[in-house]
Amino acid sequence: MNYPNSDRPLPANVRLAIEFAGKTGLISKHLWQTRFNSGCNTWKIRQFSKLLKMDIFKPYVQIEKKQFYKLGTAGQALSRKLEIKPVCAPLNNQILHDEWIYETVLALSEAGYVYTWLSEAQLKTGGNFKDEHWLIGSKIPDAV
Repeated sequence: MNYPNSDRPLPANVRLAIEFAGKTGLISKHLWQTRFNSGCNTWKIRQFSKLLKMDIFKPYVQIEKKQFYKLGTAGQALSRKLEIKPVCAPLNNQILHDEWIYETVLALSEAGYVYTWLSEAQLKTGGNFKDEHWLIGSKIPDAV
């Protein structure tokens, strides 16, 4: 898969970040720098800046000095090509909690304990919790 309007292939770290943001609705600058990129800080900043210019990511909200981004138009299209239906970003009052959950899931994935997972937003939109076994108003897990 290539960058939009380019013959340059998407690097693996960018593909993984797009998949992540498609599943969760957002990505933080912290997660980009610690989980989806290696190399020096200058390279991390430069690469993410290019992704913002290409509308793969766009600024979403800043909470407690943490910057969060969501998929831009090009990022949503790439997410669909990666067979990840992009979900909406969580509510502002849930973002810090969700980031902690997703960082934990990523750490478990990297350690080999988790191979595949779904976010709360994916569960809500996927119909997995809409049968008679789930009571109306039941809490849907943050990630499964």
